[in-house]
Amino acid sequence: MLKKHIAGWMLVAGCVVVLPVGVVVNQPQPVLAQSSALEEAKRLNQLGLKQLEQAQYPQALESFQHSLAIREQALGANHPSVATSLNNLAALYRAQGQYAKAEPLYQRSLAIYEQALGANHPDVATSLNNLAFLYSNQGQYAKAKPLYQRSLAIYEQALGANHPDVATSLNNLAGLYDNQGQYAKAEPLYQRSLAIREKALGANHPDVAAILNNLAALYQVQGEYAKAEPLYQRSLAIFEPALGANHPDVAAILNNLAALYRAQGQYAKAEPLYQRSLAISEKALGANHPDVALSLNNLAALYRAQGQYAKAEPPLHRSLAIFEQALGANHPDVALSLNNLAALYDNQGQYAKAEPLYQHSLAIREKALGANHPDVAASLNNLAALYAKQGQYAKAEPLYQRSLAILEPALGANHPDVALSLNNLAGLYRAQGQYAKAEPLYQRSLAIREKTLGANHPDVALSLNNLAGLYDNQGQYAKAEPHYQRGLAIYEQALGANHPDVALSLNNLAGLYRAQGQYAKAEPLFQRSLAIYEQALGANHPDVATSLNNLAGLYWAQDKIEPALPRLIRGLDIEEINLAQNLVTGSEEDKRAYLKTFSGTTDAAISFHLQFAPTNSQATRLSLTTILRRKGRLLDTLGQSLARLRQQLSPADQERLTRLSALRTQVAQIAFNPNPTDQQRQQFQLFNTQAEQIETELSRSSAAFAQTTQPVTLEAVQKAIPANAALIEFIQYQPFNPKAPPDKRWGSPRYAVYTLGSTGEPRWVDLGTASEIDALIAQYRTATLDPRRPISEAQAAARTLDTKIMAPVRQLVGNVTHLLIAPDGQLNLVSFAALVDEKTQYLIEKYQITYLTSGRDLLRL
Repeated sequence: MLKKHIAGWMLVAGCVVVLPVGVVVNQPQPVLAQSSALEEAKRLNQLGLKQLEQAQYPQALESFQHSLAIREQALGANHPSVATSLNNLAALYRAQGQYAKAEPLYQRSLAIYEQALGANHPDVATSLNNLAFLYSNQGQYAKAKPLYQRSLAIYEQALGANHPDVATSLNNLAGLYDNQGQYAKAEPLYQRSLAIREKALGANHPDVAAILNNLAALYQVQGEYAKAEPLYQRSLAIFEPALGANHPDVAAILNNLAALYRAQGQYAKAEPLYQRSLAISEKALGANHPDVALSLNNLAALYRAQGQYAKAEPPLHRSLAIFEQALGANHPDVALSLNNLAALYDNQGQYAKAEPLYQHSLAIREKALGANHPDVAASLNNLAALYAKQGQYAKAEPLYQRSLAILEPALGANHPDVALSLNNLAGLYRAQGQYAKAEPLYQRSLAIREKTLGANHPDVALSLNNLAGLYDNQGQYAKAEPHYQRGLAIYEQALGANHPDVALSLNNLAGLYRAQGQYAKAEPLFQRSLAIYEQALGANHPDVATSLNNLAGLYWAQDKIEPALPRLIRGLDIEEINLAQNLVTGSEEDKRAYLKTFSGTTDAAISFHLQFAPTNSQATRLSLTTILRRKGRLLDTLGQSLARLRQQLSPADQERLTRLSALRTQVAQIAFNPNPTDQQRQQFQLFNTQAEQIETELSRSSAAFAQTTQPVTLEAVQKAIPANAALIEFIQYQPFNPKAPPDKRWGSPRYAVYTLGSTGEPRWVDLGTASEIDALIAQYRTATLDPRRPISEAQAAARTLDTKIMAPVRQLVGNVTHLLIAPDGQLNLVSFAALVDEKTQYLIEKYQITYLTSGRDLLRL
């Protein structure tokens, strides 16, 4: 039995679905072969086998049924040749996913063999194997296992321990353990099977190649890529001369080797192998064969991994069409295609398109495989992840719980997929602050991974980091530290000292030390984390910005302005690069959520200046520059919507903009994934490079696009300010104190104001708490908007508010006559023109007033 890797895309982890190709079909010679009727039955049976191989299922059904009818009439209902026909007809139904039709045929075939040949005949073993294979396809491993074991025992007793059929039985039992995640049990069985076949058949027999493939797949699923690759290559080297370069089994090995390269991010190696595999399948099996659909699916997975969504979608649609035509609309492989198409839309943020496809896939799997099949659990997980990504936790939780409830009995309580499911549910609870619910799930996930994958597997490190992060969130530093340290040690050993996951672990451990005031321990870890990120991910990656900001915060906590400021400046500059790139595309909801992730560093930049370095001119300029770049950014980007921009572009540029949108969506998703895979990190760099090339092309050909990507600088804004005017940039911010414990670092909101004239340096003043000023605004609005109140009351409220928010401004701007006011927060509700100064004059009597969203508006006036 040859395993073929099929890309079944899963959202919370990168998973390869392994499906067996082919089935053991026993073909005993009929006793009455001399009869012309039985010769016709034999011919029909052979024809049916060929039609089954070619996925010509209606024709195969007719051939097998006719052959069965002849044999039953000529030989009686309980003849071994009838059992053979029943077995082959069952195999046809199994291939079509019609398991309920296949099972009674396999059972009747087994009963005939046992009665006619005896319970310990090799043909009984073959029949047991086929029935076990059916149960395994349905995830009914508890039913399959004793049948595989009994089949093996019969073969060993009847044929001897070193017979090739014993090797086949060992391979099948190993495959069962493999599917259940019992890798330690599977490996020695595969190896014994390989040894038997090499000795009995020779080192270059195709059956040896099949076992090499299956053993390679076992190593691949455990992340042991260095062990898997030479086995795949040796398998391919055997198949090609033995079967010919264009045999379907050659296509299967090419597919598997490509999948290995894809899992490692070696896309340039993977693509030609996938393409060659597809070409072989099309030539050998026909353009509409299910194996062609699987090849199309896998090629699409490669394009999707590289963010080439326009290339990925057509193969998925074609794959879906082939499956539906060949297998029927309700076949599990149709569900697989629907799932993968949904995942493509999911990755692009097209959740409205993804959801019904995930739901359709789930419905098919429930109907075809039963409500408790592992593939149903996978569908539930994918749908839950879609909801969790959108913050719909109430919808996600019961799906995650049901997925877990399916996987535990189906795969066993210690399967890696159970650990993954526990981890996902724990992450959902942690995101909601339900730490007491999350902890036991994280702990159990860790225990399973340690037992199943070994104490030093990267997934164990991931579990340790998640659990440490949970303790860290709760201030339980003594519990968090050893978990962070052990996770770091595992990553260094498994992935090498310069891997991004090592950098993440270093950053987490450094953050823990910083929270405890152990700055001397934290600094070298933050520095090493930064160096790794820069080398591995490039100078402008979001993780580099995070490392720089963390290091700046560390120095800030120690009152070290000189090392803190340049790192904060560079970190914010990198964030601006990513903001500018990723706000070009996406829905309003996506943009709002994306911008929200930057609010912390905006407040930190303002706090650094106002509370830590008030006399430092660089800090002043940094704070105002950050405000100009970010304040009102959502309104800005919505005003420059893609729809409006697209209308101004040529058809060629519109196509470029579509590709840019897809790339930027994927970049944004990867950038804010807390635990990106190696593949995702490589994708980030690739997508960014491709997007930058498109942006360069668009900027050259479109002035409209160039304007939307114009950088915002203090100098550019100042040049746009008239000689008699001043920019009045209000900002509401939340003070940040890096010296405080993590849960007390953010203070109550305050208002500040920065002013900038046509020349000179920015000036500033902190106006006080937002609660006090907002209360004055409420009083002012009540007094001015209620016509029943006397004018004197309105003037008094206007004077009080002016004293608080505008009197300090007048001291900063001098004798200007034009105020360019950019309010923030509740100040947007204030009519500044109606405020009353210390001379009891309305401001409108003294100033020309222009309202702005932010000073950035001046760049477009």
